[in-house]
Amino acid sequence: MSDSKAARARPIIVFDFDGVIADSHDVCAAACRWAAAELGHSDMPEKPFAELEAVTYEALAATISVDPERFAGLVCGALEARTTCAPIFFGVADIMMELSRDFDIAILSASDSDLINDFLITHGIWHLVKCVMGRDVPGSKTEKLLALKSAHDGKFVAMIGDGVSDVAAALHADVRAVGVAWGWQSARRLRASGADAIAMVPADLLDLIVVQELTEAPTR
Repeated sequence: MSDSKAARARPIIVFDFDGVIADSHDVCAAACRWAAAELGHSDMPEKPFAELEAVTYEALAATISVDPERFAGLVCGALEARTTCAPIFFGVADIMMELSRDFDIAILSASDSDLINDFLITHGIWHLVKCVMGRDVPGSKTEKLLALKSAHDGKFVAMIGDGVSDVAAALHADVRAVGVAWGWQSARRLRASGADAIAMVPADLLDLIVVQELTEAPTR
């Protein structure tokens, strides 16, 4: 990165999408049940993502012994075919707007980038997000975090997620891991996996990020 680009780089905050911004659990779970039934498997728990180590459709497929690629393809196809958009968690848009004044915001997700962008447009928050990296962008979650960290001259504030895989990726990339308690996995699991902090409600993110100034790389 050139000196001029480094001077312009703002600190970046990365959000997971499903379960952090989008209240999409029930929609995604229903799509997974349908896909599983299509592949001959009808026994799906009410909260299928709660205990996964990697919160992906492929990982869920492995737990029910169906082909991961076919399963993920069916789920994504069902979600893309929907004519209605998932709701946004109450208060999240306001928090993103507040944070965008001082930080660049990116979204890193196992959902497709087009689906995420459609959601952002529908809810009128597309202009708050600088970068969307969905499942269609090559690389692991850790690799994508490292790329974003490099592009912002190391000025990485936090990875905000609702899954243990978000926490693990943040720890491997040596960035702050902030869990949220309103998502797909429990605050207990996020704490046990090594999250640096837990936001119980969206407003907590301002305290954790702005007031406590989580702008320095964590010491591990």
